[in-house]
Formats: sequence, C-alpha cells, structure tokens
Amino acid sequence: MRAPRIAPRIGALRHRVTIEEPVRTADEADEAGGAEITWQTVASVWAEIQPKTGREVFESDQLGGRVTHDVRMRFRKGVTPKMRIFHNALTDIRFAANVGERGEWLICACEEVTV
Repeated sequence: MRAPRIAPRIGALRHRVTIEEPVRTADEADEAGGAEITWQTVASVWAEIQPKTGREVFESDQLGGRVTHDVRMRFRKGVTPKMRIFHNALTDIRFAANVGERGEWLICACEEVTV
C-alpha cells in the first residue's frame, strides 16, 4: 500500500521567506581572538507558514512573547537548527524534518522570540 502524499494545498506556498546562516568573522579590532557573528542569506524560497502556539514570557525584567510556527517548503539539503528564517520577523529553526524521508518537502519547526 502506498503512503498518502503529504503536500500543501494549492496556493499554500505563498510566503516568500529567507533562510539565513551564521557566519563567524574575526574581530580585527580585538587582539584577544574575538569574533563577530553576521548572517548570510542562503536562499529565498516560497513556503507555507502555520502558527502553532504563542505565550507570554518574562525575561530580563521585560515582558515578551514566544510564537512557534511550522514552515513548510520544498526540500532543501543542508537546512539545520543553526540557521534562521526571516518573514516579517526572525525565527530560529528548532528542527528541520524531511517529510516521509522522500526528499520532497521540508518542515521547519521555528520559534519567534520577542523580548
């Protein structure tokens, strides 16, 4: 028996998102070996974004929020939790799953933190 096809609805890939990865560069002004982290664009892709949960948090004497999303896109190799996704807000990738291990779809569980 063939497994059901897990594909987004037609038109669901309507959000243009940017996948970014951290790039560490040596801090030339710091002779102690410090480094600066900058973010470099890996790709801009069409994706479906589904909000999952939201909650208020109190951190560093500030009230903020945490919102989680599932971001579904066509499969891309090399997407890892070290990366982040940008669409109207920055979201950290918590994990990336190859749906059905078929190399067709990628779901990234992301968390947006605002403090």
